[in-house]
Amino acid sequence: MRNRGCTLATLVLSAFALACRGPEIKPAGVLDAWFRHVERNEIDSLRPFLTSDFVFVSDGRTWSADAFVAMIRGLGVRNPRVKLANVVSHEIGDAAYLLYQRDETFEMGGAVRTVPETGTLVLVRQGPRWQIAQWSATSPP
Repeated sequence: MRNRGCTLATLVLSAFALACRGPEIKPAGVLDAWFRHVERNEIDSLRPFLTSDFVFVSDGRTWSADAFVAMIRGLGVRNPRVKLANVVSHEIGDAAYLLYQRDETFEMGGAVRTVPETGTLVLVRQGPRWQIAQWSATSPP
């Protein structure tokens, strides 16, 4: 009878721990959360999404995590709106890759612009969270 009590207590505590932790955000959810922060101009919220050795690659240039966030902050865009499409992700243990297309519409210098982009992310699981380790993006000329 004692084993049943221990097993029941273990099940209850495990369920409670899972409920407190909340649902795990999948890699595609990380990308969506990133762009929701961008849309709300919460640039200071972006750095925790990136690993310490993060690298962003675009047009032959690379940025570290801090430089990438600073570059986004320095763009001076207003009222950004992001539409994601064709998001495909695949998890392999504690690593994942994600492919996406996006259109971002924003105001810059008094003009409204829309920029299409195709991107690839590599994510790693750090404990219960997914973080972005590498991000490459291309936009048509």
